[in-house]
Amino acid sequence: MGQPLRELLQTPLHLKLFLEVAAPGEVFTSLQALLAKLWSKWVVNPDGVSGRSELLELLANRISSEEEFWLPTAIAEDTYSLACRALEQAEILTLRLTATQQATIDQWIELARRQYNYRLAERFNWYEQNRCDIDACPLICHLPELKDRPDFYSQKRDLVNSKTLFPEYKAIPSHTLQDVMARVEKTFDQWLSGDSNGKRSGKPRFKGQGRFRSIAFRDPIKPEHIQGRFVKLPKIGKLKLIWHRPLPDGFKVKTAAIIKKVDGYYITLSLQDSTVPVLSPDAPEMDNTIGIDMGLKSFLVDDSGEEIQIPQHYRKSEKQLQRLQRFVSRKKKGSNRRKKAIKRLSRKHLKVSNQRKDFHHKTAKKL
Repeated sequence: MGQPLRELLQTPLHLKLFLEVAAPGEVFTSLQALLAKLWSKWVVNPDGVSGRSELLELLANRISSEEEFWLPTAIAEDTYSLACRALEQAEILTLRLTATQQATIDQWIELARRQYNYRLAERFNWYEQNRCDIDACPLICHLPELKDRPDFYSQKRDLVNSKTLFPEYKAIPSHTLQDVMARVEKTFDQWLSGDSNGKRSGKPRFKGQGRFRSIAFRDPIKPEHIQGRFVKLPKIGKLKLIWHRPLPDGFKVKTAAIIKKVDGYYITLSLQDSTVPVLSPDAPEMDNTIGIDMGLKSFLVDDSGEEIQIPQHYRKSEKQLQRLQRFVSRKKKGSNRRKKAIKRLSRKHLKVSNQRKDFHHKTAKKL
């Protein structure tokens, strides 16, 4: 926190007023940015004008000494505390499946991929048949009857027809297929409307073979479903997994998802702790605060001057990746040799990805 802001928030009243506007972790690039946000927030509601106007006046007097500052998550006062939502995290474990279980999961992933493409095509057809250009319209045109827009609930109800036409879908849990509809809903809405910040993503693409690699099990996993090294999932039975470490104390398993990678199968357990963690009441000071500067020549430099170099995992493996990519391009499409070459290339890409994740986790823990 910058010194000008720290001086402004000496009193609990000013700090409380500041927290009405600034969210934990929010960054302000200048004092003018904070003043503009406070003014736009409070000018509509005149309640408590005395205290708010005093804070605005103090802030306006400090405009001359600009510097970047932020509100750390741990900031608090003795008069009140910041609430925190239930803590959630995911645990990724390795699966050891039998040949029958692997074939079953592969079939379910393939059926889910086909269902994803079909439901996405339904939405594209509705979009093309019902949209109209604003700046152009033909003089003679046929206006078809407008169709209802496919949404999550209509496509979920239509799963009954899919199971009737294709009986193999009956073997997949219903919540797993409904999760596929939720993925289509999310990706299509982000393309048309954007996310909560208004940022729109690109046009959704159909998933080819190998591009759809995970299925989710939304049924709650109860404690009796985890027995030793096995976890029981609906319609597939007990799956053997490797416990890399015990589950954190106080966390409960909520849902699961199976992911297929080039080196095997993994299961992601969604954990939740409903207890509200207690935040540290210590105000941020120079002793318990660290500043970092992300750069291009080096990965980061902290406030003590320590520099962490970029490991360049991708650059070091670039020649091997080019060599493996040439092997793939020289093989005939659809042949077994091409599949083997693709698998070798995928393993190399996965290794680079794991190296990057390992470096990020270790650096974050060190900081």
